[in-house]
Amino acid sequence: MKQIIAIFMKDARRFWPELLISFAILIAFVFVYPSTWQAVDGPPVRGSIRFFGSTSPMGILAGCLVVLIPVSWWILIARLIHGERLVGDNQFWLTRPYEWPKFLGAKLLFLVVFLYIPFFLAQCALLAEGGFH
Repeated sequence: MKQIIAIFMKDARRFWPELLISFAILIAFVFVYPSTWQAVDGPPVRGSIRFFGSTSPMGILAGCLVVLIPVSWWILIARLIHGERLVGDNQFWLTRPYEWPKFLGAKLLFLVVFLYIPFFLAQCALLAEGGFH
C-alpha cells in the first residue's frame, strides 16, 4: 500500500498542470452546458451553425467543451502511461523494483481520483441543476 501511495503522489506532483487544465474544462462545462437546455426557437436558419441545437456563443462553447473533456483525458492518460522512463541507469525502479500489481493499482487510483470522481460530481451537479434529485 505504501508503494501505491508513493507512485500516486509522484504522479499527482508530476501531472498537476494537466490536472488543472482538465478540472478547468470540466468546471467550465458544468457552468456553460445548462444554457443549451433551453428550447430552440423555430427551424434552423440556412447557413447558420447549429452545434448541439444552439446558435448562441454559449451553445457553441458548450459543444466545444463536450469535445475537449475526452481529449484532455486522453492526453492525461497517455502522459500517465508513458510517464515512466524505461531507458537509463538512474531510475527508481532499478534499485527498488515496482511490483506490477501495485503499479497498476496506483495508476488506476490516479484515474479514479482525478478523472472519474470529478466527472461523477459534475454529472451530479448537472442533474441537480436540471431538477433531478
